[in-house]
Amino acid sequence: NGNDIPDGLRLRVTHNFTNSNRTLANNSGWVNHLTGNISLSKRSNVVCINTLSHTYEAGRVEGFCRLVFGGTNYFGSCQGRQMGNNSGGAGGCTWLISNVNAGNYAYQLQARNWINGTRWIMNYWSPDQNYTRDTVTFWYQ
Repeated sequence: NGNDIPDGLRLRVTHNFTNSNRTLANNSGWVNHLTGNISLSKRSNVVCINTLSHTYEAGRVEGFCRLVFGGTNYFGSCQGRQMGNNSGGAGGCTWLISNVNAGNYAYQLQARNWINGTRWIMNYWSPDQNYTRDTVTFWYQ
């Protein structure tokens, strides 16, 4: 359970998820998908892992995610790209932010559809949404 590990060596985790669909139509601009706060008790490297469970694309979609951490943008990769109407697969990004000072930090996982005349639906898989989630997880000391 980690209780025998000294506090300075123990990894901490902050996790957030959504199982709601989010539709980004046209050139949507950056939209907050998951938001929250983390608190670092000391200087630490921070690892952020984002997973998108599944998407649906209507039209020629180019969907991207980025992380905004402490007011700084960290760009990610293309999460959904299709030439027509299609279900897309899962996607994910990983960011490493080095030597972050102790303090409280707000974060936003943001998404954007770049293409006019299209729709990108995130977290689109099962009708009841019980088994699919888009997640963001932070690991730090």
